[in-house]
Amino acid sequence: MSLAGFFRRTYRALLSGPQSKQHVFAQDLLDANETHIKPSLEPASCVQPVRSSAYKTPHAAKNFPSPSPDIALNDEQQHVVNLILAGRNVFYTGAAGTGKSAVLHAAAKTLRSIGKYVIVTAPTGKAAFNVNGMTTWAFAGWTPEAYSYPLQTLCKQAMSAKPKHRMDNVDVLIIDEVSMVENHHLARLSAVMAHHRAKKIKDILGKDSGESVAHKIRCMPFGGCQVIVVGDFFQLPPVLPFQNCIMCGERLKEISQNTGSGVSCPHNHGKWSSTQKWAFKSRAWKSSNFTNIELKTVFRQKEDTLFLSILNRFRLGTFTKADVDILVDPNRDANRPGALKQATRLFPTKAEVSYFNNLKLQELLKEMKPTIRSYSFDKFRCHFETYPHLKPLKKRLADGTLHALKDHRYEPNLHLTVGMPVILLANLDISSGLFNGAHGTIVDFCKPTEHQLSRHYSRSLEGNQVSEFIEEVDGENLMAPVVRFGSGEPQIILPDCLPVPLVHELEAKKYRIRNLRHPNKRSVRTMESKT
Repeated sequence: MSLAGFFRRTYRALLSGPQSKQHVFAQDLLDANETHIKPSLEPASCVQPVRSSAYKTPHAAKNFPSPSPDIALNDEQQHVVNLILAGRNVFYTGAAGTGKSAVLHAAAKTLRSIGKYVIVTAPTGKAAFNVNGMTTWAFAGWTPEAYSYPLQTLCKQAMSAKPKHRMDNVDVLIIDEVSMVENHHLARLSAVMAHHRAKKIKDILGKDSGESVAHKIRCMPFGGCQVIVVGDFFQLPPVLPFQNCIMCGERLKEISQNTGSGVSCPHNHGKWSSTQKWAFKSRAWKSSNFTNIELKTVFRQKEDTLFLSILNRFRLGTFTKADVDILVDPNRDANRPGALKQATRLFPTKAEVSYFNNLKLQELLKEMKPTIRSYSFDKFRCHFETYPHLKPLKKRLADGTLHALKDHRYEPNLHLTVGMPVILLANLDISSGLFNGAHGTIVDFCKPTEHQLSRHYSRSLEGNQVSEFIEEVDGENLMAPVVRFGSGEPQIILPDCLPVPLVHELEAKKYRIRNLRHPNKRSVRTMESKT
């Protein structure tokens, strides 16, 4: 980014402010009510998403470009994108299947097309993988030890080049799955960003003339960076919240049941109840003055209104005994013979899932229909003389795959056959019904045309990854499954390649075929060290 560009963005932020009259100081990150344990509302009553009755484009966004044509949005989704393009800090939420990820990708792609430096983050590696982003820890260059430092030390300690560059220059920070982000994690991130962005402007302008500008930036949440937060607070909560005091870094102590539940700082910096763990309880959240939007339109199972209403009542915690009876009644599909046989079953462990799937597969194989086997071959490339501590990541499982990728959400080995029920695990083309969670049945296998492959790869791969991927999976002889989803036309599910973010020192790549790997060939998952 040029110096002139940095100044333009900085002064725009100063003129518009952090979209709030409230300012957050590193030494004043705790709300007054955080120092006392008191009853607090849970997410159902704390977060009150607001949606306009008409989707009016903000004046400042009217002339912004539309999202890429390969990302189809409805009116309420486009409304969120318009607010983001107008420069607002936005929190948008919605039940599963409402297209939160589609909005995220559309907004990020459009912002980048107009020259914005956009970084997408999530609190965990798996969540970050789903949005092609990085963890909030990697973004800041933190390890779990970061929590043990006092906040001022965390702000002032030396930072490696890449995290510092991200902190100093990011225009728009997107945080997905914000329900898992802890109150003080968000506060730490905001304070550190504000400190580093203020320091940069002070270094540029000089100590005397830059101090007043730096002070204003230091007072802004996230140092004046536009922030977009996404997630559903009815889903996963923060993991292990309030482990260390945000002010001194000391381990927090549990408060005895006699005086109320919660934790307290041994140096009297504050007390916090478990209901204050949510990100929206953070001072940084409140000062960001988010525009709150709730997406209402559900794309999954939208024809089954009864099922949708039951799911929503479970989500809100307002389900009835009648709802439970409907879900567990073995005769509820008596008028649709065979319907229950195709129902998706949920098991607590992957081992049980594999066992059940194998039983059903053996039944299908007796019918002698076309089948395809696929295996995964994992590569790990690293300069071990430079990074000797990464050698343990070379460890492999009995099937030859990397132990470091054992928890990857996509199975390394697949056996597909015609007639097999399948579920999509990623959004391919929402407008065509190819969304995460779509149910279908394999009806055939076919060889994709060269045009289909090159067009698909161009959207998901960069540079020599295209030729490398085709060579590894023997793209010339690749076969892809043809799947019928619902009552729609059969769709070819093409190969794909996606990065697998791990710890901040590594970038792992998983070359995979979304529902297929070529027989007797191995698709590739690789990990490369990043210098």
